[in-house]
Amino acid sequence: MNLYYIEKKVGSEWLDVCLPTKDESLARRICYRESTKDSDACSVRVATYDDREEDAHVIAIACSTGWK
Repeated sequence: MNLYYIEKKVGSEWLDVCLPTKDESLARRICYRESTKDSDACSVRVATYDDREEDAHVIAIACSTGWK
């Protein structure tokens, strides 16, 4: 089962917005809500992590103007 992380870009790093969730739909709603609070272009994402891979698997990126 995947855990979905909601992350915000701060400088060059992606930091957690809140605790991860097992519900992808909830993660997407939180991601979109957080992106509407911020005018930075495409600074919030939903991602999953696999211990075998170095980088995150990005599910969605939200911008202040909508999904990307």
